[in-house]
Amino acid sequence: MEARTYPRNSAPHTELRYLYDVIGEHDKALPEAQEALRLAPRVGLLVWIVMGEYMNLDRFDDAKSYAEKAFSRNVGFSGLHTLLLRIAFIQDDHSAQDREIEWLAGKPEEVQSLQYQAYNAVMHGQRRKANELFQRVNEVARRQGR
Repeated sequence: MEARTYPRNSAPHTELRYLYDVIGEHDKALPEAQEALRLAPRVGLLVWIVMGEYMNLDRFDDAKSYAEKAFSRNVGFSGLHTLLLRIAFIQDDHSAQDREIEWLAGKPEEVQSLQYQAYNAVMHGQRRKANELFQRVNEVARRQGR
């Protein structure tokens, strides 16, 4: 599928973004992701993709801004909260961490939240806390039938 043939379809831009991503050309992937989102502004997955590209470029505040814009337009996609949690850990923003952990609790993405919390504990040398969190990952995953 080609963008010139289907100018209102986001898929060609999403696919080109993916190819740029694979070869590490994130500065070229971002505009393609943004164009895909412009063409399909209510698709939460595309917001998630744009946020990911900003994260690849170490532009975390821009990624957070895209999430806030999506929330203000009632674009729902729980994956946005997992990315916001990752950013909160990267930026060592404890209030944002608590907010996202609370939001993800009880949802299918809670497993990812617990994994990120465990990885963060490992990074901070908190082995006991990390082990407890990894045990919770297993418990929650089992409870969710994974």
